[in-house]
Parts: sequence; structure tokens; C-alpha cells
Amino acid sequence: MVKKNPTMRDVAELAGGALGTVDRYINGTGRISEEKHEAVRKAIETLNYVPNKAASALSNKRLVNIGVIFPYMEVSFWEQIESGIDRAKKEYDTYGLRIHPIRLSHYSVEKQIEAIDELIALGVSGIAMVPMHESLLNSAIGKLSDDGISVVTFDSDAPLSRRICFVGVDDHKSGEAAARMMVMLMHEEGKIAVFRAQRDFFAVHQRIVGFGKVIAHYPNVYVTNEYDIYDGSEDFAHNLCEVIRSNFPDNDIKGILVTNGTVGTVASILKREGLAGRYTIVGFDLTGETQNHLEDGIISATICSDIEQQGYLAVRFLFEKIAWGVVPEQIYNYTKFQIMIKETL
Repeated sequence: MVKKNPTMRDVAELAGGALGTVDRYINGTGRISEEKHEAVRKAIETLNYVPNKAASALSNKRLVNIGVIFPYMEVSFWEQIESGIDRAKKEYDTYGLRIHPIRLSHYSVEKQIEAIDELIALGVSGIAMVPMHESLLNSAIGKLSDDGISVVTFDSDAPLSRRICFVGVDDHKSGEAAARMMVMLMHEEGKIAVFRAQRDFFAVHQRIVGFGKVIAHYPNVYVTNEYDIYDGSEDFAHNLCEVIRSNFPDNDIKGILVTNGTVGTVASILKREGLAGRYTIVGFDLTGETQNHLEDGIISATICSDIEQQGYLAVRFLFEKIAWGVVPEQIYNYTKFQIMIKETL
């Protein structure tokens, strides 16, 4: 059965090509091989696809300005996001895509709203953003939607907002994976301390919920302490050191969960304080510091995601929506994650 109101993406999938190839065929711009030309022609005929001439004209005659707002403190992490943004920029540059990145030096809702206002003044048609809070940006995102500016969230979400979709890991499941690793490595017995970073991030909240869901099934394993360790402040390492010196060594604690990429810094401070090897440590993300401590055995495991792909897809979805009228098929576009241990590096 032919799909009602087929899209350019449907044509591209049936033809086995890219959206750009379909766009070049429809508008007669650029070169495509005879094989691809025939495949696109047959796909359009099969699907009874009617090109959106307005969207095609937009992609050929006007620049598509997209803003991207993301934090830039843990540079080795966010550089990978930026690599994905750059990949999308290169892929769609010939179609008029222009990226306006704003790198925030603080985890601040207020600074993020200022960044949104700055991008509105630049005349952007879409914004990809990492929400600093799961709900406090809902009003701003709703106003953007009212003004015809599409929003995609990535890495962390604002699930009750009017963003068109989210790109990132299923953090609830990644939290479950972290718990299963922790339980296995602790031989299903012992107390756990949680080092929570960026507590207002929806991603962090979901990781903790997923972690707790699994831990609840093991009567001899439970979380006994929680410490808020990071909000992006310049005194992070000093503050973390004070938390560790004030509360550790704790002979009752057997495991430590760190809710983001600061797991590498946690491990470095524990090592400096002579506490390396005392705890089963599970965290998230893979920075150079984290990899070093996986190799020396201080960190037991970390949950890694394809963050480069997150930056790429967030921009791609926005561009295709604005230029070609292609709406993402799914609201939640989950990228893959994997468990890294010393032996899999």
C-alpha cells in the first residue's frame, strides 16, 4: 500500500539514496549518476510523490540559519558533539546551511535564555539545544514554536516542551546498564554512594531512576549516600576534593556511581588521596582522563554513547525540517551506547 502524502525521505529510502540526491533530481541542480537518476524517478513514480516546491525553492535560494546552544566546560566531551555539528554543516553547506554555535561557559538557564534571544536576533529558523533544566525552558521553547522556529533537543531533554524531537541516549536504560555492571562487580552485596553532577539535567535524573530501578531488585545492594558534586563552577575540583576528604574513606561504601563524565576527575582525586582501588567505580562517557583510569583499574566501567552522532542528527533533523519540510519520524531518536571496561579499550 502506497503511503499517504509520501515525503522526500520516503523517496530517498526507496531509491537507496540521500535526501540531497532527491533534491538535486527534483530541481535539476548538480550532477547525479544515471543509475541514481533512474532510481529516484522510479521511486517518485511508485510513491506518487508530489514535490514541495516551496521547500525546494527555500533550500536553493535562501540560507538556512540554525543556532546550536551547548555547554562547553568539559571540553573533551563537547568537542565530540561539535565534531558531529561540523559534519552536518559540511554535508548541507551547498544547500545553504549556516550554523551559529553558542558555547556556554556556565550551566545556567538564564544564560541559555540569553543565548536564545541572541539567536532570534540573528534570524535563525531553528535551534538545536542541550536544555539546562528539564522544565524551566518550556516557556521559551513554546514561544520559539509559536514564532515558527523549530527546536530539537539533544544530549539532555525537556520532555514536556514543544521541541519537535530529542536526539540522544535512552538515559533510563543507560542507568539500568550501569546498575547491572555495579551489582555484578560488587557480587550483589554492598552499599553505594552516588556522585551526582548537573542535577537539573533530565539525562542525569533518568540515569539515577534507571539505576535505582535495577538496584531495587537486589536486597543486599542499596544506595546510602548522595553527593552533588558539579554544577559547572570553576571550583569544581576543589569542591569535589572537599567532599571526598570529608566523607571518605568510608569503609561501609563499596561502590561509587558518578552520573556523568566527571568520573575521571573523581578517580584522579581518589588516587591522589590514596584511595585508589578501594571502590567499584562506574560512570558515564569516555574522556581521556576516564580512559587512563580504566586502564589503571581505578574506574571499573563507564557507559559511553555516540555523542558525535547526537550533534550531527540534531542539526540534520532541523535542516531537513526547515529546507525540505521533512519532519522527524520519531520524537525520541535514541543513539547507541556501550559499556566500556579495561579489556574493551
